Amino acid sequence: MTHLPFISLGIGKYGQTETYYKNQNGVSYNNLGNYKNFNLQTVLPFMELGTTLINSSFVENKRSIFITFSARYYPMSIFKSKTEIEYEIGETVFIQYRLIEFNIIAGIQKNLRKN
Repeated sequence: MTHLPFISLGIGKYGQTETYYKNQNGVSYNNLGNYKNFNLQTVLPFMELGTTLINSSFVENKRSIFITFSARYYPMSIFKSKTEIEYEIGETVFIQYRLIEFNIIAGIQKNLRKN
């Protein structure tokens, strides 16, 4: 296997939320609505550190497997300001945090070459 380490900078787009239901009867536990209700940052810059592993015996007309492992850190807070979230009926807490993502990506590649 060949290791291809990398460092990257980029921008991620967020802002989609879902309603969470507390019980099976479908009673809404906390209706998040859309990102405007919770003052979410919709665009966040990130830094990523990772490595891609490629089969080093890669030859023409043969498929090969690659795997990427990475960690992505978003230095800005997810919310523009502290936001109150209800986690139990009548129980609330203020949240404000940063996000770290860990990724494992696997795929199959094939050398496509024009003659």
